Amino acid sequence: MWTSAIVLAVVTLRLLLPQQPAHAQTSQCLLFSNFDEVGYQVEVASGALTQVTIQPEHSPVYEAEPGAPALSPTGGWQFTVQQPDRASPQQVLRLENTGTGQQAAFSFESVDTVYGSGETLWSPDGEHIALSYALTMDGSELLHLLTVPDLTPRSIDPGLQSFQMSWSPSGRYLLLEPRSEGGEFVIIDTADDALPVYRAVLPNFYNSSLPVFWSPDETSIIVYHSSGDIWTAFTVFDVYGKVTIDGFWVPSSAFDFAPSHAWVDDQHLLVRELTDLGLYALTFYDASTGAREVIETPYNASAISSDLRHIAVSPSVATTVASPAASRRIRFYEFSGESYRPTRTVLFPDPNGIGRMLWLADGSELVVLSGRNILYAYASQDRSWRQIRALEPDLGEVLWRMEQVPCQAASSL
Repeated sequence: MWTSAIVLAVVTLRLLLPQQPAHAQTSQCLLFSNFDEVGYQVEVASGALTQVTIQPEHSPVYEAEPGAPALSPTGGWQFTVQQPDRASPQQVLRLENTGTGQQAAFSFESVDTVYGSGETLWSPDGEHIALSYALTMDGSELLHLLTVPDLTPRSIDPGLQSFQMSWSPSGRYLLLEPRSEGGEFVIIDTADDALPVYRAVLPNFYNSSLPVFWSPDETSIIVYHSSGDIWTAFTVFDVYGKVTIDGFWVPSSAFDFAPSHAWVDDQHLLVRELTDLGLYALTFYDASTGAREVIETPYNASAISSDLRHIAVSPSVATTVASPAASRRIRFYEFSGESYRPTRTVLFPDPNGIGRMLWLADGSELVVLSGRNILYAYASQDRSWRQIRALEPDLGEVLWRMEQVPCQAASSL
């Protein structure tokens, strides 16, 4: 039962987030996969089914492993952290320009603790390197902001026993996240020469090392945290440490994490959360004030258009998340500039109910997978249904993941 609940939660969460626009082309395809190397591609227009091979993505390395180079996000520079003598705590960060050979170095002493020996992390703009390291065995850490290319240090004692670091997308703010349960987050404004430090106290924080998310204007921070259960807590605070949305639960697992939110603009959030009864609720939040508006609850499936203006929701009479009742209704909402308002309700043509939904990136059609694995498309303009194709039942768990992709040749994606 718990396994099915986890799978269902992860699958439905992925559908909340806006789909990324496909590359400009005439053909649009859906990819079904189970995060393995093999997937199945369906062309939306013709219904043609093709088996494809999925090439794994390899992200560039902006954080150094001991002795390995870490490239600057903007190119031109790389650094390595070396420990010349294993018997000595002395370490050296060496910076090198990959084109000119220009070099600089910064020496420091670090002690290994139960939390490790600190972190070294490029800022997204490539102008700074954040270096943290332990001074004592109890895990207390010191932080240096090293300016590229001369490695001039600006030092901060954050007053945390141990922490992990992450940058805001622009590189202005550095966030320090506690590694232990309970405690405080530290936000540092690196654009200010005084390096002001702000603190957000989260007494119910669970250590989990899940991703941190920033609002588009970098004024709000979203933290997901979990004690290892199948549900995850969701908290929002601003860059001055004020907690605005505190600790409700969302259906995401720390073991297979998927974000449960989408930013509508700099201030407003769409969030899939769990009610006290364990049912899905699609909600609309003002991140600056914490004001909350329920769009739909309970419901079984949802999809949001890539421009975040339109939502399709399948209402449900489920008693638990793990056992949604079959439904054939789809309710459409449109963003009015301040909130989402219902526009119409349509009936799904398949009596087997609704499994999952996805808006095509251009907003022309809503794709719906029925409970019997039959694909349908609903045209936004003329409000009509068509069947794309029936998917073979033996595809099994590959059908758990559905996303829009550019159409590719067989066996290469």
